[in-house]
Amino acid sequence: MRETWIVEGHTKCHRQSFDGARELHDLKTPRNFDLYKRYRGDLARPGQAAWLGGDLATVDRLVEQGWPEGVELIRKNLGELKVPQLPSMRREKTRADFGDEVDMQRVWSGDLGRAWATTKRRIDPKRNKPAQTVTLFVRIGGDAHCQPEHLFWQGAAAVAVAEAMRKSGRACRVRAFEFAHSYGRQFVKGLVDLTLVEPGQQPNLEMLAVVMCHAGYFRTEIFKANANIPTPGMINFGTTDSNTPEILKAEAGDRAFFIENIYDKASCQRFIENVLKAV
Repeated sequence: MRETWIVEGHTKCHRQSFDGARELHDLKTPRNFDLYKRYRGDLARPGQAAWLGGDLATVDRLVEQGWPEGVELIRKNLGELKVPQLPSMRREKTRADFGDEVDMQRVWSGDLGRAWATTKRRIDPKRNKPAQTVTLFVRIGGDAHCQPEHLFWQGAAAVAVAEAMRKSGRACRVRAFEFAHSYGRQFVKGLVDLTLVEPGQQPNLEMLAVVMCHAGYFRTEIFKANANIPTPGMINFGTTDSNTPEILKAEAGDRAFFIENIYDKASCQRFIENVLKAV
C-alpha cells in the first residue's frame, strides 16, 4: 500500500493506493480503529442486511473468498444487453516469398510464394497504429441512499467492456476508486484506489464481482480504508464526492474511461456502447 498527500488549493487529499483487493483486506487495524469498530457494530444490527446486500458475516465471507453467484448474475444481466463486437486486433500470420520463418513443407512442394510467414499485430483502423492499453477506472461506491442493486451496474459495465476488449485482442487495465471526507480540526479529502487487473493478467472473476458489484464490499472494505485517513475526527462514511478527482484524470491520459453514476441497466447499456465506439 502506498500513501501520498495531495494538495488541492487549501484542501489536502490523502491517497491510498492498493495493489489489489487482498492488500486492502490485509489492513486489519486502520488508524481510526475505534471509529471503524463502532461502525462495524452498527452494521451488525438487525435491518442493515438490506443496505449491505447481506448480513455482515456473509459479506465478510464474500470479501475473503469471492462471489461466484455474482459472476453468474453479471453474465445473466450482460446476456440481456447488446455488447458491440470490436474488430480484432490479435496477431495474425501472413505468408509471402519472404518473412520471419520458413515452412520447409511449402518449399519442398514448390509453393515458394507462400513459404515464409510473418506474424504481426493488426493495426487499429481508427488510428492506423497498434492499439494502446486502455484503462478503466471504476467507481465502486455511491451515496448512502444507493441500494445494492444500484451499485451492481458500474462493475457490470466494467466487466462488459474489459471482456469485449480481451476478446478483440486489446490490452485493458482495470482500477477501482472511491472517495471520503474527514471532518476533524481541518477538512481532509480521502481517495482510495485499487489496481484490479493489469494487461495480460487473467482476472479472478469471483473477486472482481465482489469488489466492483457488491455493495457490501464498498460499505465494509472501502470504509475501512477511509478510517485509515491519518486525521482525528468524524469520517463521512455515507456520502461520497460526486466528481472524479483531478489527480486520477491527470495520470489517466487519453486512453482511459471513468465508470461512475451508472445505477441501472439502461445507463449500463449506453456506457458500453459509447466506450466501445471510442476505443
